[in-house]
Amino acid sequence: MTTALDPLDAHPELFLPEPEPRPVRYTIISVDDHLVEPPHMFEGRLPAGLQDRAPRVVEDDHGHEVWEFEGERHFQVGQNAVAGRRLETVKIEPFRFDEMRRGCWDIEARIHDMDINGVWASLNFPSMITGFCGRVYSQAKDPELGLAVTRAWNDWFFDEWYSAHPDRIVPMGITWLADPEIGAAETLFAGNAGDDPFANLNTPAELAAAEAALAQTQNARAIKRPPGAAPARKSGDRQ
Repeated sequence: MTTALDPLDAHPELFLPEPEPRPVRYTIISVDDHLVEPPHMFEGRLPAGLQDRAPRVVEDDHGHEVWEFEGERHFQVGQNAVAGRRLETVKIEPFRFDEMRRGCWDIEARIHDMDINGVWASLNFPSMITGFCGRVYSQAKDPELGLAVTRAWNDWFFDEWYSAHPDRIVPMGITWLADPEIGAAETLFAGNAGDDPFANLNTPAELAAAEAALAQTQNARAIKRPPGAAPARKSGDRQ
């Protein structure tokens, strides 16, 4: 993956000049921001038997970097990762990671961008590979895999995105939408770890999709986390 080099250096023609930090006159907390899941997000975070089926970034025949999960491909497109881009360079096609401002997926760069923008704290929702509220994982063909990926997303968010700057990032999680009992257990688990808000369904179509997933994944009940359990932060700690 092409994430080591700063995109501003790799593709200066795509981005606006780096601005100076804005003076802070008010305490601004932004509650409708998004992150872009980085390529390493799921590495080492699933049980050993499922790890090789975790979502991963691949390069397609057109040179685009896209997420692949259960045979389906998901990508950043349009307005999903255009911070700092020159207007004439924004196209309705998948973006590579080196074509995004690094603050889209790197927490230290995000804090730098928040400082430039005069924002003190930020609440960050998921991106395309996850769906607004974890819908992609809750609709997985293999519910055990989908639940493991849901947990891995929450663990990564807590470990890497939130914990590095707990005074600047408002913790948030996703939950398992295909079963209310498992979803409640995951909510309690992540809530104990510090992820208080949760992304939830926001359209009738998403609600219908979750109901369809529920009808297909009743066998997932046997793999729920016990409420109140101490957070297992790495895949090796999982049951």
